[in-house]
Amino acid sequence: MVITTKCSNNRLITTVGVVNKENDLSYRVNAIWDTGAPFSVLDRDIIDKLNMPFISYTTIGGIEATPKEVGQYSTYLLLHSNTELLPIVVTEFKQITKDNIQMIIGMDIIKLGIFTIKPVDKNVVMTWEFIPEEK
Repeated sequence: MVITTKCSNNRLITTVGVVNKENDLSYRVNAIWDTGAPFSVLDRDIIDKLNMPFISYTTIGGIEATPKEVGQYSTYLLLHSNTELLPIVVTEFKQITKDNIQMIIGMDIIKLGIFTIKPVDKNVVMTWEFIPEEK
């Protein structure tokens, strides 16, 4: 599973699928790859649309100044045109940005693969290749 994208307005953005396997609902979202985010975040509206399974509560404070308790949900990520689903946990957030970014892909997902960023033709190209765990 490999994904590649060019930098847009100094941001690494891709379109990914978010899937609830329990009810076969899915949704395509714009996701920003953020190496400064320790965990992945999904817009609360998408969580509601897909009726994602709730796991637990956690406290966040980096996105907003005041720490608050929010939900964590089980889902699957479909990257690019691949058919392999990656099981993940996402943390909810009311609205990530006002410019159509519905997900932040954080280090919890980035660390599962080989992540490279390199300059190409006065731009930046990001590549991420999923490396399955050996059993």
